[in-house]
Formats: sequence, C-alpha cells, structure tokens
Amino acid sequence: MNIMINVLADQHINHLTEYLHPEITITTYDPETGPEENQLRQADALLVRTVTQVDEQMLDLATKLKFIGTASAGTDHIDLDTLEARGVQFASSPGNNARSVAEYVATSILLWCGERKIAPESLTAGIVGVGNAGGQVRKVLNHLGLQTRNYDPPRQRREPKFKSDTLADILLCDVVTLHVPLSNDGTDATYNWLDEQKIKTSAAQLFINAARGGIADESALLAEKQERGSDYILDVWSDEPVFDDKIAATAFIATPHIAGYSRQSKRKAIQIVCDALNTHFNLEMPVGTQEQESKKTIAIYQPDSLDTILTHIHPIRHYDEQLRLLMGLHQEEKALKFAGLRNEIALREEFENIVINGDIIKEHPVLKKLGVDALP
Repeated sequence: MNIMINVLADQHINHLTEYLHPEITITTYDPETGPEENQLRQADALLVRTVTQVDEQMLDLATKLKFIGTASAGTDHIDLDTLEARGVQFASSPGNNARSVAEYVATSILLWCGERKIAPESLTAGIVGVGNAGGQVRKVLNHLGLQTRNYDPPRQRREPKFKSDTLADILLCDVVTLHVPLSNDGTDATYNWLDEQKIKTSAAQLFINAARGGIADESALLAEKQERGSDYILDVWSDEPVFDDKIAATAFIATPHIAGYSRQSKRKAIQIVCDALNTHFNLEMPVGTQEQESKKTIAIYQPDSLDTILTHIHPIRHYDEQLRLLMGLHQEEKALKFAGLRNEIALREEFENIVINGDIIKEHPVLKKLGVDALP
C-alpha cells in the first residue's frame, strides 16, 4: 500500500507516529523560523501549534494543502476564512487542555489563599466563558468548596437551557477568571474585555487570565494593584512572546503560556487532530499502535504545608521562576527564550494521573478533591 501523503508538522508535536497512519510521510519544521517554502509546497497536510501563524501568504505557497490541524483549543492563529474559501479542511482540539487549565487555576487560587490567609470555601469565583475550560474550572472550584458565578451570554443565546449570570454578578465576586477565546470584532468581541472600568468597579481581590493575551488590560491590573492591593495571575500576555517586566514582576504568579500544558492534554490534542486527518484521507489506523497511559507515583512521605505539597505535584512555581529569569532581556532575546520555555519545559502530570502517600492525603484532604490518588 503506497499512501503518498506528506504531512508537515511542528517539531514539538509529539506522538505523531502513534496516531498517524504508519505509511504517511512526516516532515517537521522549527516553529521559531517557520516552515520553509519548499516544505510548504510539498505538504498535503499541515499540523501546527499556536506559535505558527497560518495566514494567506503562507497558504499561497502551500498549493497542495488539503488539511490543516492545530494541536490547540484556540484558533486565533489560523485564517479560517481563507481556509474555507480554498476548501482546506480544518481541525482543532477543543477541550484537550480544559482539565489542565482548571488545575492551573485551582492550584494558583489555593497558593494565593495560603499566602493571603484566606479560606478557599469563603470565596466566590466569577468564571467568564463557560465552555470546555471554563466548565472544568467551575467543576474543580466547586469541589474545593468555592461558590461560582458563570458569565457566558453567547452560550446562553446558543443554548436556552444555559443561564448566564449578569456582569454585575461577576464583578461582585472575590475572584474573576477568564476563559474566553480572543476575538477583535462583533458583538461578543473579547479583546480588552477586562478593561479599566470593569477592574475598577469590581470587588475582586484576584484576577486570573489563563485564556489569551489581550483579553485583560494588563496596565489596568497593575494600576489597581498599586491603588488597592488586588492581585493578578497571568499565564498569557498582550504582546506575547514579549511581556512587560513591571507587570510580570508585580503579578502574584506569572507563567509562560503553559496553563494547558500537561502530558495528558498534549496527547489528547494530537490524537484529536490526527484522527481528523486520518478520517479526511480515508486512512484506517492499525490496531495496537497507541501507548497506554499509566499513573505516576510522586514520592512525598514527609508531612508538610499544603503549599509545599502543591508545588511538588504542580510545578507552577517553577514555571513562574523560569519566566522571571527572562525579565530585563532585550525584546528579541526575551521572545526567543519565552518560546523556548514553551517548547522545552517538562510537561506535568494532571492530578488524576498522580499517586502519593495516603497519609499526606489524609492530612490535606483537598488533594483528594483535586483528583490526586493515594498509594494502596
């Protein structure tokens, strides 16, 4: 059987040989420089991440292209109108990183509560955007005892059974966390959604943006912190891969767009787009080519504070430290190293894939609520 399908893929997308038909030809490109012209001209399919902009200029070179897949939930890096006009099939991976994002939000809130001496169950969290990620955030935070308010007018219009809380309800919450796509136009545009006026009129003590840079006005967050001491956590940045040093330095947690990064989310993402690609080209995968997941035991046996345990099982503090090391660099070097962090940083395990000593869970039952399992 000679398939003769050429797939061009970002070199940092793993598991391709697991999920693509074994007779497909796979060529990789470096996302820092982008695909070469000759690679694009030969490609029948293109697999990218959010760091690659797929625009009309690129598509003019890729004359054989029949399929594009992005190993991400977001699609704002793809010119979808041009793809549709040219009849190129498109696939993304909505929901692949929803659990990982929810665990990032939950971990950051618990660390913030620990440092600020606040009981998590005393808080109300306003979730802006209640799709895949926002829905998981609501589920996890509810397990931790937080009350949640859910703001998603577009979903309410699409789904009559879904009731969105009001903007006023959200602005009264103790925590506001953003989970909407980035869009610049239309009734539901989200660019600069969390603007100076909303921030100033909000009662929130903590703002979180783990969605897309540009949804929150970072300068307004900084000004509000300086004025009344509210905190903010940023995983995404308005001028990414460059970020403002002063805004990062003042953040409670600042990370390099890795909230959705886990071994499980990456595997889910590529499986979704590869399944779509195989289906598009009418390819049936051989049986037994996919590896089975196994749980990971993390050796924690000594009693310690919840904050210390959390940073053992979720490297959010490490991500924060690595980003802060980039502060003070010139823009070009900062952008390059920011991208390097996203490409090379070790992927974490989602909580449901982690096993630790049962005595630790007895001491900190919140870990069980997060999904961490106990050693038998």
